Amino acid sequence: MLKIPKIPLIQSLNKQSQYLLAISGGADSVALLHLLKNSHQLILIHLNHQLRGKESGNDARFVRSLAKKLKLPCEIKKAPIAKIAKKQNISIEMTARQQRHLFFAEIAKKYKCPRILLAHHSDDNAETILWNLIRGSGGLKGISMKTQQNISGKKLTFLRPLIHTSRKEIMQFLEENQLSFRQDKTNSQPITPRNRIRNEVFPLLEKILGRNPRPAICRANEINQEKEKIVSHLLPFLVNPKETTLSVIKLKKQPLELQKVILHQWLKNQKISNISQALIHRCLKILDSTKIAKINLPKNRFLRRKSGELFLQ
Repeated sequence: MLKIPKIPLIQSLNKQSQYLLAISGGADSVALLHLLKNSHQLILIHLNHQLRGKESGNDARFVRSLAKKLKLPCEIKKAPIAKIAKKQNISIEMTARQQRHLFFAEIAKKYKCPRILLAHHSDDNAETILWNLIRGSGGLKGISMKTQQNISGKKLTFLRPLIHTSRKEIMQFLEENQLSFRQDKTNSQPITPRNRIRNEVFPLLEKILGRNPRPAICRANEINQEKEKIVSHLLPFLVNPKETTLSVIKLKKQPLELQKVILHQWLKNQKISNISQALIHRCLKILDSTKIAKINLPKNRFLRRKSGELFLQ
């Protein structure tokens, strides 16, 4: 069997532990399944989004058949994503993500298994990095190999073993091993910005540059992550997580770039959500202005300045 080059995260997974493997039936998750099936304890989990009529049902049947063939436990659930999205007045993509996470938490509780394996690969990462960059979501922000989230009171660990593996390598692995998978035709249709980035923007960039731009984008993100780790290591010495106030004088002594980082971390410590760069820039105005002493924050909270101190209300 042809193998994708050695993947550190797969090698580090505890073979004595169970893992929930989120499987759509598509190429990426099927490849991950076959890479792990003989050496790890897996439970296959599949959420039928009911967005593509019979095709969605066929995806679910394919996953169930695959689980039966490999003699693996399998959990499948239906979720009317379009109806939920309309009712909640949010996008299909956001609704699908929320419902998947709720499903993951439900199955994690059932099996007492908080470890979720996802099949994101390096092409997904490059697309995410570029998408976040052009929409102004905080610079070079991609998909991490390991993340943790608290969902419905359950702390889940998301693991992405293929994050440094390309789509091309995955397809070669499947082809050489004659492994079947489901194809979602909507992935090639220009129905979402992500699809257009994948199918239009990246091919154009590759044509202009004469090479695949994805590895360079992913490397840039890795370099940025290394710098962020250094800053994160230094932050506890600059921002006391127990401090509910922030000294204006001390903050102004720091370089502007560090002021932004310190203010961001302090707001995060105070449980402020959705901290954008635009919000940080607004908050910085309170340092120098004698006229501005109050900044609106998300969820009806406020940043105030009084007697040389910043505090929240």
